[in-house]
Amino acid sequence: MEHKQIEALAEKFVKGKIDYPEQVNPRVQEITLRIVTDLMKTINDLHITADEYWSGVEYIGDLGKEAGLLCSGQLI
Repeated sequence: MEHKQIEALAEKFVKGKIDYPEQVNPRVQEITLRIVTDLMKTINDLHITADEYWSGVEYIGDLGKEAGLLCSGQLI
Protein backbone atom coordinates (compact mmCIF):
# COMPACT_ATOMS: atom_id res chain seq x y z
CA MET A 1 0.00 0.00 0.00
CA GLU A 2 1.16 3.50 -0.72
CA HIS A 3 1.40 5.98 2.16
CA LYS A 4 -1.41 8.12 0.69
CA GLN A 5 -3.69 5.07 0.68
CA ILE A 6 -2.76 4.29 4.27
CA GLU A 7 -3.47 7.88 5.31
CA ALA A 8 -6.90 7.80 3.63
CA LEU A 9 -7.78 4.46 5.23
CA ALA A 10 -6.67 5.61 8.69
CA GLU A 11 -8.63 8.84 8.36
CA LYS A 12 -11.74 6.92 7.31
CA PHE A 13 -11.29 4.63 10.31
CA VAL A 14 -10.69 7.41 12.86
CA LYS A 15 -12.95 10.12 11.45
CA GLY A 16 -15.56 7.93 9.75
CA LYS A 17 -19.09 7.47 11.03
CA ILE A 18 -19.28 9.01 14.48
CA ASP A 19 -22.45 8.39 16.46
CA TYR A 20 -22.03 11.39 18.76
CA PRO A 21 -19.97 14.05 16.91
CA GLU A 22 -20.66 16.63 19.62
CA GLN A 23 -18.64 14.47 22.02
CA VAL A 24 -15.55 14.31 19.82
CA ASN A 25 -12.45 16.00 21.18
CA PRO A 26 -10.62 17.25 18.05
CA ARG A 27 -7.22 17.07 19.75
CA VAL A 28 -7.73 13.45 20.84
CA GLN A 29 -8.97 12.62 17.35
CA GLU A 30 -5.85 14.22 15.82
CA ILE A 31 -3.56 12.27 18.17
CA THR A 32 -5.41 9.00 17.52
CA LEU A 33 -5.21 9.54 13.76
CA ARG A 34 -1.46 10.12 13.98
CA ILE A 35 -0.87 6.99 16.09
CA VAL A 36 -3.03 4.78 13.85
CA THR A 37 -1.47 6.17 10.66
CA ASP A 38 2.09 5.74 11.94
CA LEU A 39 1.37 2.20 13.11
CA MET A 40 -0.16 1.25 9.75
CA LYS A 41 2.81 2.74 7.86
CA THR A 42 5.25 0.88 10.13
CA ILE A 43 3.45 -2.43 9.54
CA ASN A 44 3.54 -1.81 5.80
CA ASP A 45 7.11 -0.49 5.52
CA LEU A 46 8.68 -3.18 7.70
CA HIS A 47 6.55 -6.01 6.25
CA ILE A 48 5.45 -7.01 9.74
CA THR A 49 3.82 -10.44 9.77
CA ALA A 50 0.60 -11.27 11.60
CA ASP A 51 2.58 -13.26 14.17
CA GLU A 52 4.92 -10.32 14.78
CA TYR A 53 1.97 -7.93 15.07
CA TRP A 54 0.13 -10.08 17.62
CA SER A 55 3.35 -10.62 19.60
CA GLY A 56 3.65 -6.84 19.83
CA VAL A 57 0.02 -6.51 20.93
CA GLU A 58 0.61 -9.17 23.59
CA TYR A 59 3.76 -7.35 24.76
CA ILE A 60 1.93 -4.03 25.13
CA GLY A 61 -0.98 -5.81 26.83
CA ASP A 62 1.37 -7.45 29.32
CA LEU A 63 2.86 -4.07 30.14
CA GLY A 64 -0.57 -2.80 31.13
CA LYS A 65 -0.53 0.69 32.56
CA GLU A 66 3.26 0.66 32.57
CA ALA A 67 3.13 0.89 28.75
CA GLY A 68 2.99 4.65 29.19
CA LEU A 69 6.50 4.54 30.61
CA LEU A 70 7.93 3.39 27.26
CA CYS A 71 8.06 6.95 25.96
CA SER A 72 7.12 9.08 28.94
CA GLY A 73 10.43 10.94 28.71
CA GLN A 74 9.02 12.68 25.65
CA LEU A 75 6.50 14.47 27.89
CA ILE A 76 9.05 16.04 30.22
